Amino acid sequence: VGRHSQGVPRTLALTSDRSTLVSLGDRGLCAWDLRKRILRWDRCYQYPSSVAILPNAQTMVCSTSERNAGRIEEIDMATGKTLQVVVAAGPVVRTLVASPDGRFVAGIKGDNDLFLLERTQGAADWHQHKSPAQGDVLARAVPAFSPQSNLLVLGGRDGRTLLVWNLRHPITVHQVGLPTDPMLIGHLFLDQDTLLSWTQEGDLQSWRLSEQLKI
Repeated sequence: VGRHSQGVPRTLALTSDRSTLVSLGDRGLCAWDLRKRILRWDRCYQYPSSVAILPNAQTMVCSTSERNAGRIEEIDMATGKTLQVVVAAGPVVRTLVASPDGRFVAGIKGDNDLFLLERTQGAADWHQHKSPAQGDVLARAVPAFSPQSNLLVLGGRDGRTLLVWNLRHPITVHQVGLPTDPMLIGHLFLDQDTLLSWTQEGDLQSWRLSEQLKI
């Protein structure tokens, strides 16, 4: 397809229609048209951190950092232009993930706290929620949304706790202690009620959320 022009790529993201590939490197972003097999656009950033492509395949949310300050932008997938600056200066955010319905974007801030954006249907701007579980998120955690986009799961800071956000208003968080050893580091929804987790030793475990908490 081509060569990433802004440093060495370390993250790849694909649009839901599989027409565009985004490569994120140490110094910027590149977007590739996979049907024509050409570079669509590239952008230089000093320290790009993470991207989340929204399900409509038209825009993405990008996190960058410079001088220990984070910046969040929404970018047009067709042109690479900034549509809006969501956060001009704040904590550095990593591991951005979009919900299946495109309403939420979540990530992990540098202070081990949840970063959560919401945009209601028909609105242009994003709203940033304040996390009810400040500093309790595992630093290496990756957010996992349920298929219906109403639940968000992250690993707790101790590696043996699930933090489950109920994203219906008002947003609430539930802590579920799990009898697991060694530490949980990742999660994936298999269906609306079944969560697959993996540990730092490579063990896979599944959980029924309905058995752990009442939501």
